[in-house]
Amino acid sequence: MKLDDYLKKIQECPDEFVKIDGEKRHRLYNDFNIYDNFSMLLKGNFDGIISDLKGLDFKVISEYGKKYASEDYRGCMLTNNDCASRLQLRSYPSYDDLWPDFEFLRKQGFNLFAMVHFPNQENRDKFNITFPEMAKTIKIVGDYSMENKIKLAFPEIKDGLGNNDIVFYDPSK
Repeated sequence: MKLDDYLKKIQECPDEFVKIDGEKRHRLYNDFNIYDNFSMLLKGNFDGIISDLKGLDFKVISEYGKKYASEDYRGCMLTNNDCASRLQLRSYPSYDDLWPDFEFLRKQGFNLFAMVHFPNQENRDKFNITFPEMAKTIKIVGDYSMENKIKLAFPEIKDGLGNNDIVFYDPSK
């Protein structure tokens, strides 16, 4: 699915809960697979993207570094909505063989991994679970990717029609 189509659909999705098989779910989760730890893969410069996100009113909550597979990597947690949702960006990609088209994704040269999270524990009472705020964060990152020609994939989503798909943006095509 094309990135701009997906972003338009999540923006238009009603902020409501629906009952599916006796279980109450937010429509953004049910129709578009937006949930805590929503994954994204990017191909770009870590420092440049962090700097650009700050220019889009994201605030850095924390920064960290760790050893991973004998390499140093960096990470950063940001928010653009007073912690109603959080965006984590790491300087290494994370591939999961449970994702559709695992091999296709690995061959695309992604070097960054991002996740959109619910509010942290101390802010959960203040915000509850904020699917629309998470969708807003996803849309900002998607729009940013297209405007700056940064390769991006949402590997594990639904397209709003009940189909599993990969949302993929390649600026070279």
